[in-house]
Amino acid sequence: MDGEKYQNRSAVTRSIAWQLTLRHAGYRLAEQYTLSHDGNMPADIELLGIYLHLSRASQQRRQQIKRDRCLVLSATIAEKLGLGTIAAYCRKLILDHNPGHMVGHWSSIEDAMTNADFLNFVRIVQRRYPLERAEQMLLEMGISGEGERSAYYTDGEYAAALLGTNLDEIERQVEDSDPDG
Repeated sequence: MDGEKYQNRSAVTRSIAWQLTLRHAGYRLAEQYTLSHDGNMPADIELLGIYLHLSRASQQRRQQIKRDRCLVLSATIAEKLGLGTIAAYCRKLILDHNPGHMVGHWSSIEDAMTNADFLNFVRIVQRRYPLERAEQMLLEMGISGEGERSAYYTDGEYAAALLGTNLDEIERQVEDSDPDG
């Protein structure tokens, strides 16, 4: 019982520490993007799925700017989930379309997430595409991702599928585009 209380307190402490770190960097973290959530909020991987679906739909509709914005949100969520390869691939897709995009100022999304200017940009994009609006947009397009995550072994495979590829191909492309690699 005491161990259970300690684990719960530890998780809350980590979540609060993450939020304080981001606030210190000049970024006020929206509730929907915390690493812990209540029963009313989608799991973080579902949130990633929502924005990846939107980015793919925007690509198909030739709405590149909207696609890039959704990829920025996807990349930051992927990075928080420990899916660095997915975050790097989202960054690569953005830079393939727009080599002068803000994400190009840093070598990775992980590095970008330590910068107050980038975090401010993410906050602005979050305001433009809050969870409720993103879900509504998907419904209007006839896209439902309900329960699809369970068809994949890993979160990475799921994200790769939503990006229209597979993990091996993503790793190859990210490695090929890495100037240090």
